[in-house]
Parts: sequence; structure tokens; C-alpha cells
Amino acid sequence: YGDETTLNDLGPGEIVGELASLSGHVRSARVTVSEDATLLTLSGPEFEQLLKSNHEVSFNLLRELGSRLRKANDNIVARLEEQRVNIEARMHRLHKLIEASKSINSTLDLDKLLSRILEAATSSIDADRGTVYLIDDIKKELWSKVVQGENMAEIRLPLGKGISGVVCETGEVVNIPDCYQDPRFNSDFDKRTGYHTKSMLCMPMKNKDGVIIGVFQLLNKKDGVFTNDDEEFIDALSAHASVAIENARLAREMVQNERLSAVGRMASTIIHDIKNPMSTIRVYAQVMKKKSGNEEAAKLAD
Repeated sequence: YGDETTLNDLGPGEIVGELASLSGHVRSARVTVSEDATLLTLSGPEFEQLLKSNHEVSFNLLRELGSRLRKANDNIVARLEEQRVNIEARMHRLHKLIEASKSINSTLDLDKLLSRILEAATSSIDADRGTVYLIDDIKKELWSKVVQGENMAEIRLPLGKGISGVVCETGEVVNIPDCYQDPRFNSDFDKRTGYHTKSMLCMPMKNKDGVIIGVFQLLNKKDGVFTNDDEEFIDALSAHASVAIENARLAREMVQNERLSAVGRMASTIIHDIKNPMSTIRVYAQVMKKKSGNEEAAKLAD
């Protein structure tokens, strides 16, 4: 497929030759010498005469060709198996991304959506826990909802503060295999909660225009440390999550606008219903004031 494949790695005492000498076809391989080697050349007629006259040479050559062919086959099969495993892994990640996309697009409630995005991110890359932050452009803060007991509590972080705040401002990916060996890590959360943070993956959440709208913070890969594949998956999930968040925000705005519109229509109806009797009352009060001739009655009419 246009890529060079290594057929064999040869060591001291081994020989290498070109099968074109036997088949009569063009060369199909090349040799790269990494250390001093001895080069022997034979003309075509000399080589053919040697094979015909010396059966030991012919047999040794045949045995060597068989051995080399088996090694080459083993290398190619191993390469194909490696490609198969990589393809299966990619298909598995794609399936997880599709399932995650279905989950996060099944609700327009922003609080539920954040929980589903976090659940999809942690389960897909085998993280123990994490947080999904969104940007509050007005207050210049990151905010999120977290579970505290049986209730949901809101947490806020200033932009530029902490690892998540820096990731939000710079857009860089922070992948820390050992948090307590990294000077950027603040262990105060661990001290308060008793949780032990081992590894961390912190990545920006970007919308379709490449604008950062939030941050993924994922903790403690269950088997080892976070990998490049994990980063690629979260980056892909970010696009789906940002669309779902935008839809949830639009839905919330539509509901609020509809509520305001309903209040306006109700107020208009109430005003209309009250306006006519109030006009009648005002006219009667004016007439009562003029006809009463009594100062106290005039004050009451006013």
C-alpha cells in the first residue's frame, strides 16, 4: 500500500541476496546495511554454473530460501495482525462514540446533559471520575454541577486558575500520568475529600467553530495512564457534546421566551378586562364629586 515493510533483520554470519537472479524478474526488495558487511558479486552465468555443478550449494541455498520465506511470512502475518487489532480498536472506539452521542443527545435539560456527558466520557476511557466545566462568559468563570449527598451543588473556578482554568484559557491538553509529581497539581481537594488522584486528563471542549466552551477534567485511568487514544476520543466527543449543549441552551432560551410571551399576553388580557370597568368607575367618581357639594365626599371621590 505504498509503505515499506521489513521482511527480515539479519545478523552476523547471515547472507542476503536478490531473488531476481533466479526468477529473472526485476528487483522486489532492497537491503539497508547498518554495520560493516562483505559484498560478494557473481555474474549470472557464474551463479547458474555454480548451482548446476555443486549440489551442496544448491541444497544450502534452497534451505536458506525456505527459512527466509518463513521468516518473511511470519513478519507479514504479524504486521497484518497488528493492523487487524488496530482496526478493531478503532471500530470499538467509534462504537463507543456513537453510543455516547446517542446518550448526550437524548435530553435538552442542561443539568442532566452535563451528567450524561461526564458519564459518557468517564466510561468510554475507563476513568474513575471527573468533571465537565462550562464557561460563564459574563462572570469569567468555569462552572459545573456536582453531586453532594442527595443534592446537586454548583462549583465555580476563575478562568486561568488551576489546571482546568489554564486549559480553558490556552486550549492545551494536559495529560499527567502521576499528579503528585507534577507541580501544577493542587492536592487540596484530595486532602478535603480523602480521594487520591493518581492520573489526570484535562482537555478543552470546543464547538464546531473551534471556540472553547468548557473543559473536561478526568481522573484516575483504571488500568494505567491516559493515552493518546483517550485524548483523540475525548476530542471527538467534544464536538458532539458542544452541539448538545448548544441545543440545550437554545431550548432553555425558547422556553424562557415563551414564558415571557405568555406573561405578556396574560397581562394584556388582564389590563383589557380591567380597563373598561375602571373607566366607568372614574366617570361615576367625577359625577359624584360634582353633584355631592360635600368636601368630604369630593375627597373620597378623588
